[in-house]
Amino acid sequence: MEKLREIAKKLDSSDKLSDFRKKFIIPNDLIYFDGNSLGPLSKNTADILNETIHNDWGKNLISSWNKKWINLPNEISTKISLILKCDDNEVYVGGSTSNNLYKILKSILDANNEIDSILTDSLNFPSDIYICQGISKDYNIEFKILNYKKKYTPDIHKLESFIKMKKSIVVLSHVAYKSSYRYPIKRLNKFCEKNESIVVWDLSHSIGAIDIDMKQDQTKYAIGCTYKFLNGGPGSPAFIYVKKDQIKNLKSPIKG
Repeated sequence: MEKLREIAKKLDSSDKLSDFRKKFIIPNDLIYFDGNSLGPLSKNTADILNETIHNDWGKNLISSWNKKWINLPNEISTKISLILKCDDNEVYVGGSTSNNLYKILKSILDANNEIDSILTDSLNFPSDIYICQGISKDYNIEFKILNYKKKYTPDIHKLESFIKMKKSIVVLSHVAYKSSYRYPIKRLNKFCEKNESIVVWDLSHSIGAIDIDMKQDQTKYAIGCTYKFLNGGPGSPAFIYVKKDQIKNLKSPIKG
């Protein structure tokens, strides 16, 4: 055990992000591994929130919209695009992960008459599964889950065979929240393209935790949240990613 402790300390000290720990409030004697549910509080967040409450809202009132708030979605989208290694106009920040998954699925279905099912697997996040199930009923198309039974890692060959059966929208988590398994995103993107299916990735449990390159991985569609490894805090907005050459094919189901 002591040997493992020393190995862990050595890895921590050589990590290029190790200094960032000082920027967060971590309770004493706590090793926090629950970033997949809520990232820790940064030390400057309370000051920023107080500034927003007392000055932006309390003092400047409606004028804060034009002075500060109205451009925030674009500013945050640009920051997220740097993490995803994509163009800033391919990312939009706003709404919740569930709302954004619903919007992107509806937009894809409205633009593709040949889609006959929505597929996912049992390692996907439950709320994503509910959204897929509900919109399948709305469009009267098949909904199927590949069940790995009690296993917490997928069988990729079985998943590919599952995808091959239909022209589908496939919804998957990039990193499985139960096991931290990382899906081979580029391999599955290319496989779905070859088999006339469309894959939508949920990046909620990967963004901020691992390197992501949307262009290199050939990703077309993704959604994700900002309150986990991006430390946005409870209720912080989610995001949608759509590859530039696909944007013109989609129409937002919510106008305005």
